[in-house]
Amino acid sequence: MATKSASKGPQVAGNGRVDPVEVIDRGGLRLLPTPKRMRLPLTTLIHVRDEMARCYRQMKAGDMDSAEGSKRVYVLSQIGKVIEGALLEKRIEALERDVDHE
Repeated sequence: MATKSASKGPQVAGNGRVDPVEVIDRGGLRLLPTPKRMRLPLTTLIHVRDEMARCYRQMKAGDMDSAEGSKRVYVLSQIGKVIEGALLEKRIEALERDVDHE
């Protein structure tokens, strides 16, 4: 990460990127805080589906590179499989308990 100096300009890291906590407002060249992104919890299949749809819409609008979007959707699909497996595991355990009590 870039080190802060006494100057008022954006801090540039060794890789040439602007420090992520600051961006430049092109109108007046003043520093603005990086906008916070609302993060969805990925604890249900509905959450995962919604995040996949968000990625798709961003790719379709050209706001996200299709390679990056494809990677994210792949990871989200893996998270969905884990959630699905955990739900099935809980259901099977409940059924087994019911059978044992009969």
